[in-house]
Amino acid sequence: MKNKMNMNKLLIGLLIICIIIIAFLLGKHQSVNLGLIGMKPLAIKPTIEPNFILSMVPEDEIDTALNIYRAAHGLSKLIVNQELCSYANKRINQLIAINKDFYKTNEYTHVNMNHDGISADVNSGNIKNYIHGKWDYGENIASARCKNPTDGIVINITSGTQLIEECWDASPAHKENMVFPNWTDVCTEGKYPLYVQIFAR
Repeated sequence: MKNKMNMNKLLIGLLIICIIIIAFLLGKHQSVNLGLIGMKPLAIKPTIEPNFILSMVPEDEIDTALNIYRAAHGLSKLIVNQELCSYANKRINQLIAINKDFYKTNEYTHVNMNHDGISADVNSGNIKNYIHGKWDYGENIASARCKNPTDGIVINITSGTQLIEECWDASPAHKENMVFPNWTDVCTEGKYPLYVQIFAR
């Protein structure tokens, strides 16, 4: 009888210990959950592309790269004509005015780079106020962040050779200007973030 009572006391003691352990574990688990619930969510900052400044290549480097490119195609060297430079500068200012909203958002690959301006000047005869003694003209335009028309890869132009061979060479119309055998004069003007290249004969 005495052994049975001792056994009952032992079982009761073990039961009490189990209850205490379970209560402790439940309390600990609850405190962790409450802690998580009480935490403020972390603020997630939106990913914003930082503003960047595109480097501009010196114009004489571009004209030199063009003549090297022409020589590789068996063509004559073009003379840098300051009257063409003056007109190219005028065209850059026109294009920057048209595309000013794109430049505020760094969308340099989506600028409007049509040739309406030079076409209007040729048709009206206004181009002769800038360029004298020439009768035929061509124009190449590029952004300093050029989108290759062949593979769609965007290139940040860092050299004259890169502009000539990786940007304009990949566009049939631009390449046609660069390898046209009858041009005699050229000038490239750069103004952040555009390049305009004018040809004449």
